[in-house]
Formats: sequence, structure tokens, C-alpha cells
Amino acid sequence: MLKNLSVVLIILTIIVVNALRFWQLDNVPYGFNVDELSGAVTAACIETEGTDAHLTPHPVFFEQHYGTPKPPVYIYPGVIWTKTFGHKVPSIRAYTAFANVWTIVGLFFLARLILGTSYGLLVTLLASISPWVWPLSRIGYESTFCVTFFIWGIYFFLRSKQWMDKIAAAILFACAIYVYPPARLQTPIILGTLFIFDLTRQTLRKRYWAALLLTMVIICIPLVQGTLWGGLQQRFNDISIFNTSYLKSMGKTQNLNDLAQIFTNNYLLHFSPYYLFTTGDPSWEHSTQHFGLLSWLDILGILALIFFLLFRFKDIKPQGWWLVFLGVNFFIGIIPACLTNSGLPSSLRTIGSSPFLFLLAGYGLWLLTQRLKIFLPVIIVLSMIFAFASLKVYFTVYPQASKGWFGYWTKEEALNAKTDEDWLKFMVNYREQDYHFRYYLMNYRADSCSSSRARWIKMREMLGLPKAY
Repeated sequence: MLKNLSVVLIILTIIVVNALRFWQLDNVPYGFNVDELSGAVTAACIETEGTDAHLTPHPVFFEQHYGTPKPPVYIYPGVIWTKTFGHKVPSIRAYTAFANVWTIVGLFFLARLILGTSYGLLVTLLASISPWVWPLSRIGYESTFCVTFFIWGIYFFLRSKQWMDKIAAAILFACAIYVYPPARLQTPIILGTLFIFDLTRQTLRKRYWAALLLTMVIICIPLVQGTLWGGLQQRFNDISIFNTSYLKSMGKTQNLNDLAQIFTNNYLLHFSPYYLFTTGDPSWEHSTQHFGLLSWLDILGILALIFFLLFRFKDIKPQGWWLVFLGVNFFIGIIPACLTNSGLPSSLRTIGSSPFLFLLAGYGLWLLTQRLKIFLPVIIVLSMIFAFASLKVYFTVYPQASKGWFGYWTKEEALNAKTDEDWLKFMVNYREQDYHFRYYLMNYRADSCSSSRARWIKMREMLGLPKAY
């Protein structure tokens, strides 16, 4: 068990770091990207008028007319959030941050279930200061919610032999499949590895698995319909490595050798030194470019785990199947990103791997503290220094360096619009960008969902542009 003072310092660090997740959300990052604007407009429309942004009443999926439709398991629960905190982008960002905090809480309970409170605290510390998750947890993305559903699904499944826990796990895994397309590949694999892990623990009950799978199938019927006969697959078709236009541009074809080569190259990109240790994801939306994907504690934990694997295997043998479960799911979580052809290496599309990294690295740190007590103060000091250094960069350097990625000029134009003439100029400027147009009119001119859409359509008609969707 960790000593009392150590526990206090770790908990204090966790609380402070996670409290800062909600600080300055309106200014850091500075400006709002189109995904956040569309999420805010959609949230406002469903909350106030019961429609999506295009006035379709109570849809299952919220069509954006770009990218992937917003999922129901993100939007409908989000109405509760927006009714309380508003539907501007900072509120949408806080919704993501809140979900990430629940992921961290879930990691604590899952780790404690496996090895006790010490392991739980160390995993929670890693997840809290992670440069992989921190920038993503402060942007209005639904993508990171899949991790929340993964972790709580695994926790409820392993917690007991009660039927209700298995059904809860099924619902959470189904939500993960809904909320982010990469999870549609990753979730079945997680279930397969969980089945094997359940078998090794000699707790496998076929009737529980039958109930879990049946529940998931029933819940996912609308998703299957939307994938096979709707537009849910279109975004992946556009950016996949199977896209014929992409392959042609690369001088490749759809033969197995070409596809295997592209996939392998994409996979290896996610283990490049720059990505892991120095700059992270090349997108300023996803990384400060000052730290790699791994924190200093992540690195220490992984190095410790490798040491015990090579030289003290008997120490990790009792948790061998747990480590196999974590390792397989970490590496599997990278696959969805490697099936795409842009924005690689991607910390966002591989976000489903992140909790398994924290659980692996946390195990390495836990072993260190069990065998060599001197490492405990080292871990605490290292976490505090890293948290201070990374957060200082995030709140001082990052807002200015990244603002070009978040359309800061649109926000400033709206803030500076004082007269009807100013707003007319704004509307003309954003006649092709409906979410930019509508978000600022709804939140700075008190337009409603339907009136802002009508105004956008009328503006396009006046300018002789093609009919709006």
C-alpha cells in the first residue's frame, strides 16, 4: 500500500490536473473548429426545437453533411448537459472533459479491481497527465467518448457474476460502437480478448455471454441499418486505404501486397520516435507539438515493465493473462487508424489504445513501487514536474501557436460585429460555411435553430449560389 503522504500527493496532483481540464475552455484552444461548431449547433437545435441542424425531427443519427453523422449516444445525453451549462462551444468542450474525467474514474475502479488501490492510483495519475489525451479532452469531439464506454464496459463485466453487470457492460460496449467509427472494429476484438481473459480466470459463463451479445445486437440494429443502407460508411470510404483514387495517386492497386505495404507503413508511423517522444500527432488540434504521445511516467512504466519481462518474469507471472489482455488491445487499437490514408500518425483515431497503455505502464510503476520503495517519491516528483511543464506549454504557448487550426478569425469577426452592416458582411463571408454562419448568429445575435437556417438559405439564394442541402 502506498504511504499516506504519497497517497495525498498523488491524489492532490490528480485533482489539480483534472480541475484544470475545465479552465479557460473558451480561449484554449483559441477559436473553434468546424466539428465543435457543428456539435454546438446540433446540440442547440435538438435542445430547443427537437430537430437536427437541418430540421429533421428527433433523428437517430444527426447528419452533418460532411464527415460522420453525430451519434445518438453523444447528442441525446448531451441535451441534459447543454440544458444545464448552455450549448456554446465551451460547454461542448466541458462535456468532452467531463467524459474524460469519468474515463479516469473508471480506470481507477478497474485497476483497483485487478490489483488494489495502489495500482488504481498510479494508473489514474498516468491518465490524468497524459499528453496523448489532454489536448483531445478539451475539444468538442465525440470520439474520446468511446474510451469512456470501453473502460466502464470492461469494469462492469469483470466486477461480478451478476446479470445486471453483464447487461450494463453490453449497453456500454454498444455505445462505444455507436459513438466512434474506429470502435466498430476495435470493440469486437476487445470482446474476443475479454472472452479469453474470462476463460483464464475460470469465470466464463456461456449464458452471460449469450445475454451480452444478444443485448448488443438488438441495440445496434439501427447502426447496422445506417451502415449498410445509409451514409455511415461514407467517411471511411473516402479516407480508407482501399479508396481507388488514393491508391492511384500512390501508384498502387488493390492487390494484397500493395495494401499490406501501405498498412504496415501506416502502423510503423505510430511507433516513430518523434510521435512517441518529441512532437506527438502532427496536427495542432491534437497535440501541442512540444511533447510526444508518452509522458515521462509512461516511459518509466513501460521501461520497468520490459525490465521485469526480461529479468524478473516470475514477478509478473501471476498477472500474465491481464498483461496479455492489455497488450493485445493496445496494439489492436492502432489498426483502425492504419486503414486510413490521411493525418497519420493519429492520436485521435488510436484513442482506443490509450487506456490500455495507462494500465500497462501503471503496472510497471506498481511493480517498481512494490520491489523498490525509493521509486515512489521519484514517480511523484516526476509526475509533478511533467504536469507543470506540459500544462505551462498548453496554456501559454499552445493557444497562439494553434489558433490557425481553430478558425480564430471567425470568432474575432463575430466578436467585432456591432452593426447590421457588420453582420451582413459576416454572413456574406461565411455563405459557404453553414456551421460557422449559424453558430455565431445563434449565439451572438439570438437567432434560433430554424431562423438561422432560413437566413443562411436566403443568403445563398440572394447570392445566386446552388440550393442549400
